[in-house]
Amino acid sequence: PYCMFRWRRAVASESVDVFFSPPVYTYYPILPGKRRIVVTVHDAIAERFPLLTLPSRKARLFWRMKVALALRQARLVLTVSDFAASEIAAVHGVSTCW
Repeated sequence: PYCMFRWRRAVASESVDVFFSPPVYTYYPILPGKRRIVVTVHDAIAERFPLLTLPSRKARLFWRMKVALALRQARLVLTVSDFAASEIAAVHGVSTCW
């Protein structure tokens, strides 16, 4: 958690147009302001198989909150395939465009 706040402070101090988080699992919330946020979600495995990927209720709750915030803040969500896009759209209710 401490590193997350350090990264957040570092990003806030820079004048950047776009903030890119390559995988959603390293995403941390930032204050977007005029920044456009782009995040990559590789799959919906954690949502489809939560007991296999996230062993505790706390981990599952934290994951759901983190992904929901990333998707809400993102102007653009990237993924790796059409199948992944359809899974992410179905699980998270985001629209797809390809």
